[in-house]
Amino acid sequence: MEKINIIYNYPVHYRLGIFKALNDAYEIKWFFGKGGYSIKSFSRKEAGFSFQQGRNFFIGRFYYQLGTLFFLIRSKGPIIVLNNYFCISLWLTIIYSKLFNRKLILWTHGILNIEKASSIKVHFYKLFDHIFLYSKWSKQNMKFLGISDKDMTVIGNSLKQKKSYLIDTSLKIKTFNYDLLFIGRLNENKCLDMLFKSVECIKRNNSRILRVLIIGDGPQKTYLKNLCSQLKISSQIEWAGSIYDDKEKSKLIKNCRICVSPGNVGLTAIEVLGFGVPVITHNNKNHQMPEFESILNNKTGWLYEYLNNKSLTNTIIKGLDYPNMSKIHENCITEVIENWSVENQLNKINKIICQK
Repeated sequence: MEKINIIYNYPVHYRLGIFKALNDAYEIKWFFGKGGYSIKSFSRKEAGFSFQQGRNFFIGRFYYQLGTLFFLIRSKGPIIVLNNYFCISLWLTIIYSKLFNRKLILWTHGILNIEKASSIKVHFYKLFDHIFLYSKWSKQNMKFLGISDKDMTVIGNSLKQKKSYLIDTSLKIKTFNYDLLFIGRLNENKCLDMLFKSVECIKRNNSRILRVLIIGDGPQKTYLKNLCSQLKISSQIEWAGSIYDDKEKSKLIKNCRICVSPGNVGLTAIEVLGFGVPVITHNNKNHQMPEFESILNNKTGWLYEYLNNKSLTNTIIKGLDYPNMSKIHENCITEVIENWSVENQLNKINKIICQK
């Protein structure tokens, strides 16, 4: 069994599916950073495998993972890192890998917005033996900037669900409790004010009272509730808050017709598509997350013109009135299984790890 070493800045809970799959496939030594992030993490008991941890020390945007080099010295085999160029210990890892001829693979978003690509970033990416990317768009940008195509592999992204889980739980529902759904952090870059303005516009101009479910919390919650009150749509909005129980959340997701993310959309897209729920989001790739590529117009959802409220309103109406939603439902599940599942990621990672 191939020996691999994986270094990550934090034991992020939503990556547990692919981490468990990797741990079953390889003999892995794990090293995670500790502290500095508010996102939900997993414990050794939840993971079902042991791992080492070193405290993250932050100085502004820069940080250092204590114990990284000691971990590497005591290990053998390829090294996979999930960090960025603000990580000082990653730069030391790069130097170490060059000195001792250790294969070094970076697992990263890459360059999503080519307008913000610096020469330092490009040179940084060229230091690795291989790069795992989440999206084809990022690979296209990096290839344009001079990074070799053969040194990059798009592996997509995934949540904890496996194919069998997606198939078993993505049951068709004839009636829905909610027309629209949003899942995510309630902050400015999610542009939720646009969603509520569209809901009000549809009520005023089309006499349609849409039921909207909001799952999540964040700094804009009070502002958004006040906005709904001003727009006189408060009775149409249900605020569920943050939900971490997968069964509870899945029941709610399956009772929604369409998920709307007016700002950028990330893993929320994969989560809801896995239950057959299509997604509406904007069409500007430079202001999107990698999972945006899972939204195929008229197949797994619909794209509206970036920051255009009229376009969003029309797109919501189009989605709600779409004549063949059963086909959309099937497309959504198929897209996740074929391109955004744990198994899909593992297969693509295997091909690179097995290369000598």
